Amino acid sequence: MVRHLKRLFLNGYVLAVLATFAVMLILKTLQPIFWGAPPLLLFLVAVLFATWLGGFRAGFLATVLSAAVGAYFLEEPVDSLFIVEERERLRVVLLLAVGTLMSLVVARLRTMERRALHEVLERKAQLRTEIAEHRQTEKRRSELEEKLANIVATVPLAICSFRFKPDGTICLPYASPRWTEIYGIPPENLADDAEPAFALVHPDDLEYLRATIAGSARALSDWQAEWRVRHPIRGEIWIEGSAVPKLEPDGSILAHGFIRDITERKKAEEALRQSNEELSVLFDAVPIPVWIADDVACGTVRGNPAAAAFTGVAAESNVGETAGRPSESTIRSTEAPLTPVESTLRRAIAADQPVEETSLEFVFPTGERHYLAGRATPLFDSGGSPRGAVAALADITPLVRDFVQSETRFHAFMDNSPAVAWMKDTQGRYVYMSKVRDDRLGVRPQDWLGKTDFELWPREIAEQFQKNDREALISGKTVETTETTPDPTGERRCWWVFKFPFEDPAGTQFVGGIGIDITERRRVEEALQASEALNRAILDSLLEHVAVVDREGNILAVNQAWQRFARENGPQPGTPVPNTDIGANYLKVCRTSSGGVSDDALTAYTGILSVLKGERESFAIEYPCHAPDRERWFVMQVTPLGAPPGAAVISHTNITERKKAEQMLREADQRKTEFLAMLGHELRNPLAPIRNAVQIMRRLDLDNPKILWARDMVDRQVDHLARLVDDLLDVSRIVQGKLTLHKTPLDIATVVRQAIETSQSYIDAQHHTLSVSMPDEPMPLEGDPVRLTQVVSNLLNNAAKYTRQGGRIWLTVTRDDGDAVISVRDTGEGIPGTLLPYLFDIFTQGQRTLDRAQGGLGLGLTIVRKIVELHEGRIEAKSEGPGKGSEFIVHLPLISALP
Repeated sequence: MVRHLKRLFLNGYVLAVLATFAVMLILKTLQPIFWGAPPLLLFLVAVLFATWLGGFRAGFLATVLSAAVGAYFLEEPVDSLFIVEERERLRVVLLLAVGTLMSLVVARLRTMERRALHEVLERKAQLRTEIAEHRQTEKRRSELEEKLANIVATVPLAICSFRFKPDGTICLPYASPRWTEIYGIPPENLADDAEPAFALVHPDDLEYLRATIAGSARALSDWQAEWRVRHPIRGEIWIEGSAVPKLEPDGSILAHGFIRDITERKKAEEALRQSNEELSVLFDAVPIPVWIADDVACGTVRGNPAAAAFTGVAAESNVGETAGRPSESTIRSTEAPLTPVESTLRRAIAADQPVEETSLEFVFPTGERHYLAGRATPLFDSGGSPRGAVAALADITPLVRDFVQSETRFHAFMDNSPAVAWMKDTQGRYVYMSKVRDDRLGVRPQDWLGKTDFELWPREIAEQFQKNDREALISGKTVETTETTPDPTGERRCWWVFKFPFEDPAGTQFVGGIGIDITERRRVEEALQASEALNRAILDSLLEHVAVVDREGNILAVNQAWQRFARENGPQPGTPVPNTDIGANYLKVCRTSSGGVSDDALTAYTGILSVLKGERESFAIEYPCHAPDRERWFVMQVTPLGAPPGAAVISHTNITERKKAEQMLREADQRKTEFLAMLGHELRNPLAPIRNAVQIMRRLDLDNPKILWARDMVDRQVDHLARLVDDLLDVSRIVQGKLTLHKTPLDIATVVRQAIETSQSYIDAQHHTLSVSMPDEPMPLEGDPVRLTQVVSNLLNNAAKYTRQGGRIWLTVTRDDGDAVISVRDTGEGIPGTLLPYLFDIFTQGQRTLDRAQGGLGLGLTIVRKIVELHEGRIEAKSEGPGKGSEFIVHLPLISALP
């Protein structure tokens, strides 16, 4: 450091010398220009330069050198420091004064500049440090905020802030995400008014909750409360709240705190209360003797009523001693010898764990012995130290007596059980096996007992058995597995085996086993797997797109046609349609597609849901599913798999070709209708001149019987052809929707009379008997008299046409609940059951025979039904079958009265 400073000083001085001599050389060079001594003030440049770079000393050195050099080299006499003229000496002195002053000023300025620079650098470094610390602080703050958010999200409580407004209302400006889960209402619904939260409070707790909140707000004291809430989803729950209020400048009170769900704690507290109550009741009600020592010295031993009753029969005594008879169930044994019960209690306290007792002997004065068995368990205080013990000891004397019988029953049960049971010791030797195993395997017990599996089975089977035995012993748990063995015939049998470790009272370990022969079940399972494979192959061979869904709409299985269609119609080549694969919910597909123009998706969704819920036996719908390059139509069918309602099968069948055929049929039917209309109009044109010719022939006085016969025949055929043409025209109007009615109020009797007049001649020609039954009172209705007459007349004509000559026809008119009912019944050919559903369709007729061929086009009943429907009525046909006649019933609405 000293060397560095010396170098700095040396450099400053060198710079002063160099700068001074540099200025001297310049002035020396320019001296001729000045005609005498040049201005010495130019040396101030050297002084300034030296002072700025070297400090005051360097500047002062430059000043002295400048005066000396100037006097020596530039002033007269040259090469001498002696100055003759007073004026020149003043110049040198002025140079010294100004240079010294400049050195002081410049050095001071330089020092100040360096100090300021140093301060600036220090401030810059400080700012950098502060910026780094600020960034570190911000980073730590972000990390803390993130940790806090994670803590808030994970803790089982909702952090929140309540604001008590001056007007008395309460709002919730903030709540953590768990608020909705705990309270059942989103916090944003409470941002302005928390009244919806109070609406969920149990009515019995509402007044209490408001009182505690109001009291905390008035006193600005910590608030804590527990109340019940009727949760929208979870039902009634318990909530605990705590908050610290603080007065805000605007007069409101802001409380920060939390709420948490304490339902489970409340349930636990209630369960604990009930448990304590139940334990108290159980202690008194349990039928076996129970003793409790309240201290580790067993100074006081309390017994339940059963213990008191037992000691009243056989008092406590040492093993082998005769029992006395204490008068109370509370026994104090400070000086007396320890009783067996006290000894058991003390052993449990000393062992710091439960103690099992298998036999405590009590001897009666008569010499009769009783035995108690049970457990003594230590009781611990809050620090984990024993504070007493409890012993429950039951009188097992009857059990000892029944032991032999129990063993006999056990062997009888195991030997007759359909399951195979056995026991082995830890060495793998058989110590017990049930008789069933002997029968199944064709061996005797003495051939098994004491032997291992390696002595009884082939090595691979024995190793399998040994592995499962060891697994049960090591894990200490039941091992469930399957094992195979050969039977006496050499056939492999499969067993469903449970192996479990256990210990006898002496602590000896054994491995028990129970095996169930599942050979037949395995065969059934294999057959079932083969059946499932066959069903899968059949399913994949179907052209329909088939899927199986569960009761929630989740897809369980699909066939190859379904998968192929999903891939071919996906958003991208090879990508299937979303939500159509196994595991997806097919109801979502219908629900998300129901927002389009068509309601087919919504209808499909509703239909599938109704089948899954068991509300329908099946569901079907036709819907379009057009591709960009072609039209496509499908029919979806939903069929439940079985009862109760659960899974269902959804199939989509491509009916595009059928729809095309139907469209072609509709177009052909339209052309046919147009043709019939045109045919009807064209046929009416020649009918008029033919009818006129017949009328002219009637006016002529003709006697030739052949001409008369021909005239009458032509007249009849013209009438028949006119009726056919009228029927064709009526059907054409019906199909085209152009059939109009001229309604007017009328009595049904008028219609019936006109119809009878129209059809009477035809009925008489067939030699039928017509019976008419009508009510005496009028039956008014509003209708077209011509068309209604046509209805009744057509029904009468049909009855006459399809009834053999000499038959009977009944025309009946009745009133039924505001309707006029017209019935036309006959004894004719009847109607086959297969024809009834289609009887009123166009061009429908019964089967004709050669001897019963009748005229007509099969249009009459179609016209009748349409006319009746236009009158807001209905018609139905009944028949018990061929040869049993038929009945047509027309219902027409009546009006109140004729005008």
